[in-house]
Amino acid sequence: MPVKNIGGQYHDYKVAADPGPVYTFTEYERQKKAMRFVADNLFDTPEWLNEKEIFSRLPYSFGQELSNLQRQGIDALITRRRMSVLMDTKLDSKGKAYSLEEMLGDMDKAIFRELYEGRNVDFYRRNLQKIYVGRLIQQAFAKEEPGLIEPMSYKFYLSDMQGILRYSLKEQQKLFKRALQRPGIDMSTKIHLQELSDKIEREFEIK
Repeated sequence: MPVKNIGGQYHDYKVAADPGPVYTFTEYERQKKAMRFVADNLFDTPEWLNEKEIFSRLPYSFGQELSNLQRQGIDALITRRRMSVLMDTKLDSKGKAYSLEEMLGDMDKAIFRELYEGRNVDFYRRNLQKIYVGRLIQQAFAKEEPGLIEPMSYKFYLSDMQGILRYSLKEQQKLFKRALQRPGIDMSTKIHLQELSDKIEREFEIK
């Protein structure tokens, strides 16, 4: 699965006398390629799967099923363990490293593509953007839960993790506000972006 290559590690089983590291980070280009795959195949709306004749015969909705898949993917990407590995990758890699900041930047460019291109956001993409912002808020303001830390994961209060996530949210809020000033923005996009901006603002006010 491509998600596993993002913030991933190789585990090379060894006995005590074997030389070399047991854990090594996934190569930079492999992680970039994995993120491009996720962007193209999960974040982009697969309209070809929206067979209305088929869905009309089933107790399912294309939009709901798509949102469920996208939520699972985003939840899998934005985890404490994956972010911890990305931070370690930046710190310990001798060559070019795929960092947490770069992963979030790549996700922003893919998920908010319409805003960078000056276009309105359709229904499916608005749902995707809500999922992404909601997950970032959840992790950026999560309280520490003693005893529930995964192996190879940093505690929030002992790392830059939440600071990086909060900075990303503030940058997104700036992007939303710029987009709201653009002539030609439709009402659905305007309501959506204002809602996201307000949601971020409320979280920082509560904090």
